[in-house]
Amino acid sequence: MKDITGHHRSPSFQKRMFAFSSGRPPSEVMKGATRKEIQYKAVTALPEEMLQNIPNGDDGFSLFQGFQASIPLLDEMVSRNKKVKALENGESKNPDDDLPDAINRQKNTIIRKLDLLEIRKALAANEIREIDGRIGHLQTMRQVVFDKVANLEKEEIHLENSLQQVEIKLDEALELMKLESKQSKGQNHLLENEDFYDSNQDTPGFMSQSIYTKIQENPPRSGLSSKLDTRKAPTKTKLNRHSGGRKRKTMPTLQKYYQPGEEIRTIQAHSDMITSLDFDFPFGTMISASTDDSVKVWDLSKGRCVSNLAGHNAYVSCLQIEDNILATGSMDASVKIWDLSKIDMYDDTDDIMEEEEGQENLDGDNQTVKDFSTSTNRIGNSHDSCVYSLESHLGEISALHFQGNTLVSGSADKTIRQWDMQTGKCVQTLDVLWAAAQVVGSGTLYNDDPRWKKQMNSSAAYNSQGLSLSSAASFIGALQCYDAALATGTADGMVRLWDLRSGQVHRQLVGHTGPVTCLQFDDYHLATGSLDRSVRIWDLRTGTIFDAFAYDSPISSLHFDSKQIVTCNNESTVKIYDRVAERHWTCGAGEIESDAAKVETAKCIEGYLVEGREDGKIGIWSC
Repeated sequence: MKDITGHHRSPSFQKRMFAFSSGRPPSEVMKGATRKEIQYKAVTALPEEMLQNIPNGDDGFSLFQGFQASIPLLDEMVSRNKKVKALENGESKNPDDDLPDAINRQKNTIIRKLDLLEIRKALAANEIREIDGRIGHLQTMRQVVFDKVANLEKEEIHLENSLQQVEIKLDEALELMKLESKQSKGQNHLLENEDFYDSNQDTPGFMSQSIYTKIQENPPRSGLSSKLDTRKAPTKTKLNRHSGGRKRKTMPTLQKYYQPGEEIRTIQAHSDMITSLDFDFPFGTMISASTDDSVKVWDLSKGRCVSNLAGHNAYVSCLQIEDNILATGSMDASVKIWDLSKIDMYDDTDDIMEEEEGQENLDGDNQTVKDFSTSTNRIGNSHDSCVYSLESHLGEISALHFQGNTLVSGSADKTIRQWDMQTGKCVQTLDVLWAAAQVVGSGTLYNDDPRWKKQMNSSAAYNSQGLSLSSAASFIGALQCYDAALATGTADGMVRLWDLRSGQVHRQLVGHTGPVTCLQFDDYHLATGSLDRSVRIWDLRTGTIFDAFAYDSPISSLHFDSKQIVTCNNESTVKIYDRVAERHWTCGAGEIESDAAKVETAKCIEGYLVEGREDGKIGIWSC
């Protein structure tokens, strides 16, 4: 009692009692309800949160009926027990005496079973509806998280580009500091030696300070390139490959969460056929070229054009982008190297205008994204982004590839030229006809060989079938280099492996019966596509065919990785071969639209597919 009394005297308890007494009494007390009624309502009352989760009773069946339908029939159990007891007691009756009753009981039993089955079916349907509702809710939650990941990746790409620009500015500031220190040392040296510098400042001496500065600035580093543009004033330039050479801190993963074959975006990129395209990583930077003589730089995360590259006198037939460096080969017989870090592609107004960019225009049945290529105030400045131009070829450029400081280009003049990107000079020229003549026989011209004439006639037959311009057989259809290794595919159907150190053909892969239009190799395999409608995968270690398959139309483009092979064969869809599951499937606008344009070229990286079409559109898909 002392403890209870002490507890009641505590200030906290008394405070709670006073607060309770000063509160408003419940509605049951105010209504004058009895004590039992208040107790019953307090025990049986349910909160509103629980009442909200009660499912709607639209099935028309009660809980007891559902319970009866979920357990075995009692009548069957009772009748079965009666029959068992009758057999045990030896009782036997005339079956004709109870025949109507037995039929009625059987009828009632069947009707009852049907009713219970109906209840079970309704219960199962309710479960399906519940599952569908949960799935819909999960899909909504997934879309919310998906949009969140998309916004985060856009911010990541923007920050990566900002970091890249800051690194470039930092490097330029360091170079400027070094230049200023060298200038101060040079001025002191010139002041000490009056023979090299005229005391009269109005008339410079033998070598003016400005020319001296140009000679001393930006000495080439390892892995960097310097070149004087032959059409411009002699000022030294430098490729900013230091920022692009570093590894990205983050890589996009959003394309992995799309369903295979799902369309991500469609862009009306050009007014004519897409000849070539390339991009660095999913939702990154893409370069596209068309027969409308334009080369455009795109931001794939927002689907808009950020720059136009002007400089070629004809349309670009092949290109490659790596880090900040872009190489383009044109029908004007020149190869140009571009430094994309000099283009102001990512300004602060991108986020403000993002909502405007996302609006789509409907033109008949075609749904395209608004083209910003003509908005001069929205496109980055491409002036001085062309670092140098290589103009030694005598024919149109049909293929090129660069790796490290080595660039290799193939031309319609039937030669392959190797360029040093550190000096911008041609290191060596490989004559394909001469190399082929060495294989055919000493003193025999390859032009007179019947196999060559047969392949050229075959190429002309392919061209007469109405193929697009990009699918026409070039003399050098494709090439790729790595270190001192070079692989080429030519119009005679031969795949040649060269050694750039000696300039000789190391091995010939014979198998295609039509001109080779595309190829790509890795550490173990070489994949080639030809106008003979076949794709062949060669084992580089043995020189034999590892795998091969054919399509209904000639192959115009090919790209592969460890998981799949993506090919274009002048149809409205892209053909994909899953190397893991060993199955073929198609992806593209042709699966949705019957009148879709033909796909000319395509590239896939980590399930992110970009394809260029004959009508100038670029489709982005998940594969």
